[in-house]
Amino acid sequence: FTIRSFNQLVTYEKHQASKTWQAVYFADPVHHSKDTRLPSETSINSITEFTPLAGAADEVKAINTLIPGQVFQGFEANKSNFKLQIKGTNILHVATHAFFNEDRPDLSALVLSAYDDKGKTQASMVRASEIRNMKLPYELVVLSGCETGLSSGNGLTGLTQSFLQAGAQNIISSLWQVDDRATGMMMTLLYQNLDKGQNIETALRNAQIHIKSQHITRHPKYWSGWVHVAK
Repeated sequence: FTIRSFNQLVTYEKHQASKTWQAVYFADPVHHSKDTRLPSETSINSITEFTPLAGAADEVKAINTLIPGQVFQGFEANKSNFKLQIKGTNILHVATHAFFNEDRPDLSALVLSAYDDKGKTQASMVRASEIRNMKLPYELVVLSGCETGLSSGNGLTGLTQSFLQAGAQNIISSLWQVDDRATGMMMTLLYQNLDKGQNIETALRNAQIHIKSQHITRHPKYWSGWVHVAK
């Protein structure tokens, strides 16, 4: 990580203010055998199941009106589409379950759809070890899920570090279990601020300040777990 000089900072601020953002969104994948989106004849398989994230769908619907982009949701929020290079995009937003493997951080993963639209199971875990070997040169990656910012004791392995190694310039992630409603608020405010021309660090900080100022969400658990890491 580097600390920018004053001249670099001024150039960076101007660059951010004039930036046109274009996003690709992944939200609310199908990863539970009782998900109502599955065909009725779907057979039950012995997979680790994750409950649907209805709030994630609403989150992406809201921020997509601020910074438009391609949305992969439900069955389309799958591993094959994650590997696609969407031309012209500079934000990757992932609103899915995630988990951190403390014993083997390389096995930490984002959770995408475990079923296709025919009810057939498919590979769904995007591991930290896989991510670091992809080419993901995004200006900003937002990991809008629980504990996406955790890393090993030396800080060298985990989802955030893997995205940096894959070419991402900035990562926003969480350090603990996050409240679904507060997360939706945080993301909407973040994207509103980016759309206004604020740089990434300022946009996140101002979103946190706003949430902290609200009586119902002033407790640090609602806002202080979100962190920004820059390459």
